[in-house]
Amino acid sequence: WSLPEFTSFNAAHDWCSNNKIKVQTEKRLTPLRHTFSHYHLDYSPLLIVCDNPKKIMLENKNVLWYNSVTIKTLALPAPIKQLIQHNNGH
Repeated sequence: WSLPEFTSFNAAHDWCSNNKIKVQTEKRLTPLRHTFSHYHLDYSPLLIVCDNPKKIMLENKNVLWYNSVTIKTLALPAPIKQLIQHNNGH
């Protein structure tokens, strides 16, 4: 399990636009590092709040969205879980 990954903030916006997801707000979070046994993972999180009035769930072979209540029950990798728990209230 992971979050969508993009090579740039613009690529994240392009993905939202291409999937007809309207971005209400965005917040660039502090860049983070997670250390694995043999390497470091540096990443720059982007918190995007989307307008989803119909509660549409995107689902295909590559993407499945969960709401903030359901996501707490998933077995997520440590860096993803920490990021979600830390930023759940925006």
